[in-house]
Amino acid sequence: MPRTRIGQVTDAERDEILMLNERRNGLKELLLTLDSPDLSRAEREVLERRIAEDSTRTDALFDGWWRRMATKYDLSVAEHGKWAIDFPTKELWHEPSTSQSCPMCTSDDPSDCAAST
Repeated sequence: MPRTRIGQVTDAERDEILMLNERRNGLKELLLTLDSPDLSRAEREVLERRIAEDSTRTDALFDGWWRRMATKYDLSVAEHGKWAIDFPTKELWHEPSTSQSCPMCTSDDPSDCAAST
């Protein structure tokens, strides 16, 4: 099944999720630098902890943004797949998936779904 356009967000909403998305990507890339021989073990452990804490906060904000949009724009969670945003057009899309993951969560594990609690 092809993806389906399900709405359009405001400039401010787009800017918020864009910032969160860029932060998540940056944190993932930052993790890759921890293999540097220039870092001591203690420095690496401190950085790993800080990145993990920031990733947890950022993921919570990211998931919260999608929950707010789900409420505001009446996005259905019954249909499996994922939601996506086209940043230039601000359009929200539903992309069907064969997995049973929740489109509101970052995890593919249904037991991690915050929407089902």
